[in-house]
Amino acid sequence: MADFCNHCVERVFPGEKPDIDVYAIFKELKPGYLQQVLCEGCGMFAIVKTEDKELKVIYANETKSNLEVNNGGNLELRLKLVDYV
Repeated sequence: MADFCNHCVERVFPGEKPDIDVYAIFKELKPGYLQQVLCEGCGMFAIVKTEDKELKVIYANETKSNLEVNNGGNLELRLKLVDYV
């Protein structure tokens, strides 16, 4: 069965509860920790509670992260913390 996060469930099944409740997971995390999840819409990402108790996410796909060319001329994926909006 496909699992969807808060954002994707609204696009696919409006009004339904998310299988991956980002805010509930965030609430349970200790500051400085993260939890990886796999959403059918977003792909693999991590829910992060920063040391300042802020919600951030790290997406592991090139459409939501930065692809950069390194010194050797190869593409490399640079993961970055972004707001979950």
